[in-house]
Amino acid sequence: MRVGLNDNPIFVGRSLSEKIFDRLRGEIDRLRTRRRFRLTGITVGEGWKVFGVPIITRKPGSEVVLGDRVTLVSRPAATAMGISHCVILRVGPQGRLTIGNDVGLSGSTICAVTSVTIGDRVLLGSDVIITDSDGHSLAPEERRYGGFPDGAPNNAVVIGDDVFIGARSMVMKGANIGAGSVIGAASLVLGTIPPNSIAAGTPAKVLGKVPPK
Repeated sequence: MRVGLNDNPIFVGRSLSEKIFDRLRGEIDRLRTRRRFRLTGITVGEGWKVFGVPIITRKPGSEVVLGDRVTLVSRPAATAMGISHCVILRVGPQGRLTIGNDVGLSGSTICAVTSVTIGDRVLLGSDVIITDSDGHSLAPEERRYGGFPDGAPNNAVVIGDDVFIGARSMVMKGANIGAGSVIGAASLVLGTIPPNSIAAGTPAKVLGKVPPK
């Protein structure tokens, strides 16, 4: 289903000429993103949407799978809180990134050296960072030019179905966020968050339970 000019928040309060320009830019964004999907060799489902163009890096031997109806927001005007940069997806050699159905990313950065798995209906607030690696070696002699450290199975990140992660939070290596949980803004997630938990802080601690439906 196509979105009308007045149905999308990016068009609210704008003149007709601005709306038409934004619609054309949106079509160009979609064409550029489709080409990027094809060139990087990722698997993407049906009904995906983009606002702006994401950065995607997939090293040989790695795998990236995006589910149906994924939305990637890479333009500040397309989300209420704005974003600092476009969506960035980077997957190292032998790494795997799996994003489920109906997932929304707004200026998110995801780096997978081993494995990052995001379930269905997950929402990532503005500028959320998810990584399964330290990014640099702890050894000083390797830190500058050594590249990403090797991945390890216990560093894999798993985010369950129906999780909401608040703006500018960081999810670090080895984190496991149970289904239905809510992570408060600007939190640092380490270790395991049980299902249906409300957690926040640095590091994130469980503060309560998500009310039942």
